[in-house]
Amino acid sequence: MKRISTLLFSLAGLLIVVVGAARAGNNGGSALNIGYDAGYEYVLIGNYYNYTNAITIEAWVRPAPTQPSDYPRIVDKYDWGGHKGYSLNIINDHNPTYQGRVHFEMYTSNGVIHHLHGPVLLGSFNRWHHVAVTYDGTYARMYVDGKLEGVRNMGGPMSTNGIGMRFGNSWDNHQYRGGLDEVRIWNVARTQAEIQADMFRELQGTEPHLTGYWKFNEGSGTTVTDATGNHNGVLVNTEAGDWVASTIPLGDATVSAQKDVAALWASVNPASSAGLTLSDNATTPFLQDTGDDVLFGHDGGTGNTNLDLPTGGA
Repeated sequence: MKRISTLLFSLAGLLIVVVGAARAGNNGGSALNIGYDAGYEYVLIGNYYNYTNAITIEAWVRPAPTQPSDYPRIVDKYDWGGHKGYSLNIINDHNPTYQGRVHFEMYTSNGVIHHLHGPVLLGSFNRWHHVAVTYDGTYARMYVDGKLEGVRNMGGPMSTNGIGMRFGNSWDNHQYRGGLDEVRIWNVARTQAEIQADMFRELQGTEPHLTGYWKFNEGSGTTVTDATGNHNGVLVNTEAGDWVASTIPLGDATVSAQKDVAALWASVNPASSAGLTLSDNATTPFLQDTGDDVLFGHDGGTGNTNLDLPTGGA
């Protein structure tokens, strides 16, 4: 993950917020970028998380436009042959109805498979997306970038198996290609409000019901630490170059840092943002990099307000 910082100031009643992303360093703020080499690359967690009636899976992903398998796995504990378990993946089987969509599939305890489809992620300009799926024992829900994208009655308790959980692959090698960061597993079905509140925030690992949390901040080596202290991951077939600087917009949005903001604001109509103009004074114009920086504003007539700010804003 990487930190973001926020500068707030008021210009004649118009509240301006610039969120500038601090660059990730070599000693943290990393992610994995896997699936480009000859061997199958993934994170092995082990035979855990055999939940039957409630689970939430979250991850930041940046899938490559082309994938090396038909169902590249993001988070996988799925036994296709034994008809048990679950998988969060992307469909790449070239079926025109579902091609490129994020996809959750699970077997219920009676061996019946159920599917929930989200929006197309492949070909989305190589951008990072936050993906979350919840299951409450009956209904599965899919959220992408905090937005509810699908609901389905899955028919009953989820089945369990002895397959080791993997990130980025499956036991039968459905390789994922692309970026992977901030994977979280909860033993409850989180609400949309809870997901939105934490998707841009680094957690501690001690939050209630959080049972697995891999930040991917190691930057090197073959271990991915579980911040909950439960189950560290082991990197399989990866190389040193698979560790990359993370560019996901994660941090504490209440922290201010003048050094990360370099822009000049002017308004010809202080009561409206219609006349707002921006010129970038930075030596390296970070405001041209839309993947790193976000702008929020509010047309308040007087005073300051936190309306229209994301959860966690000042």
